[in-house]
Amino acid sequence: MSRCVMLGAAAVILALAAAGTGSTAAEPADSTIAYIGKDAIYTANADGSNRQLVVRGVADQAGFSWSPDGQQLAFTGGHERDEEIFVVNADGSGLTQLTHIPADRERLDADWSDNPVWSPDGKLIAFNGARVETGGKSQIFLMRSDGSGRRKLTNIFAGYVFYPAWSPDGSSLMFERDLTHGRVDLYAIHPNSGTRRKIAQITNEREHCGCAVWSPDGTKIAYEAAGANGNPDIYVMKADGSAQTRLTHSPARDENPDWSPDGTQIAFYSERPGDAEIYVMNSDGTRQMRVTHDPWYNQAVRWKPAG
Repeated sequence: MSRCVMLGAAAVILALAAAGTGSTAAEPADSTIAYIGKDAIYTANADGSNRQLVVRGVADQAGFSWSPDGQQLAFTGGHERDEEIFVVNADGSGLTQLTHIPADRERLDADWSDNPVWSPDGKLIAFNGARVETGGKSQIFLMRSDGSGRRKLTNIFAGYVFYPAWSPDGSSLMFERDLTHGRVDLYAIHPNSGTRRKIAQITNEREHCGCAVWSPDGTKIAYEAAGANGNPDIYVMKADGSAQTRLTHSPARDENPDWSPDGTQIAFYSERPGDAEIYVMNSDGTRQMRVTHDPWYNQAVRWKPAG
């Protein structure tokens, strides 16, 4: 399964140029946003001002996340393929590799890591990856935020396991299992006991994530799923999997949602312009606004925590 479709490539946190799509466009929340584009991570104010390059050399089609205090970013590095988890300070300093292959052998196809996400207390980072001991099958792992104490959380060999996302209170870790033909099951797992429950089943393109994330208050989940013409659209549902509601209705691809810190808006990327740019909308799907105008393909947007 191609990991490249799961979370947009190269973490670039780019500026948000506040050019709307019409008079009904809402202003983005007063905060900082990060997104992927062209093998780099940038930060910018949500109105597009003060754009700053954070780091280059981010893996093509990699995942990334903010630390809870907004001081660091965790991402996947490796260029041609997802390989290892790194952290970097938001100002670009302190680049540190957290995951490593054993020193006594060369890298194998079974060695890769992707989609790192910090726990709400900042003590742990969850990610999905494969190791020799998992038979090359993707599983969910946990490690301390300094890269130590890595342990395997899941032991699932039917389907493809990926894309962890913490609940706001840290009591559950949501993850996805892609079975076949675009069927994606969402689960919540306890980070200590490993007890898991199924939240919902969604349908998306084959070998593609639902990219599901909890709202800041933990009552809802935003995700992507197949729209009327098969391309992904952005949806929300209650945290128990009920009341699945489609928010976008574009014939183009709308993907990879993320909530603003106050829960009033959702950012995502869309191919509506012909390439892919970042958009922001109200959390009910109204007042959709394009906020980037870049000469490359933008992906994987992440809002900076309130801190």
